[in-house]
Amino acid sequence: MRKEVEIVIENTGQKVRVTPGHSLLEISKIFEIKFDYQILGAMVNNQLKELDYEIFTPKTVRYIDITHPAGMRMYQRSL
Repeated sequence: MRKEVEIVIENTGQKVRVTPGHSLLEISKIFEIKFDYQILGAMVNNQLKELDYEIFTPKTVRYIDITHPAGMRMYQRSL
């Protein structure tokens, strides 16, 4: 059995446990994190990360969309 890591999802206040190696996108789908707009990335321990970033150690995660300043910058850079 693989060891699980604890993640605090600030958007919902949830403390969840996942197996190491899950991406932020996979975690958002597993725990059904919903926004009015598409999730573009996440602040992981206060550092901006893309959705393909994989979690291997305990982290604090805040998912962001285009309404967050960092989300708007991510969107602008993608154009």
